[in-house]
Amino acid sequence: MALMLLLLAGCSGARPMPNEIVVEGMVTARGNAPFVVQLLETDQQNAYVLVMDEAIRNQYVNPARLRVSGVVYVADWAGRPFTHLRVTRLESLGD
Repeated sequence: MALMLLLLAGCSGARPMPNEIVVEGMVTARGNAPFVVQLLETDQQNAYVLVMDEAIRNQYVNPARLRVSGVVYVADWAGRPFTHLRVTRLESLGD
């Protein structure tokens, strides 16, 4: 019984790490106003809708080749589930 309580106490304090990744690719604007999104496409054909505040967004001009760090999650885009990346950091690759 004591062992079970110890296991439960240990599990309840565990917090999952955010699903942060780093990806590189070409960022372009997609969609029509007012529904424009920034979409990053990697060389491996993975695509991410970038979610970022205006200060981060102002660090580059479309189109741009960027290295982006962020937290991955799935949300709707154009009525379908799509991978989004909440941007924490970006860097221009200048290619």
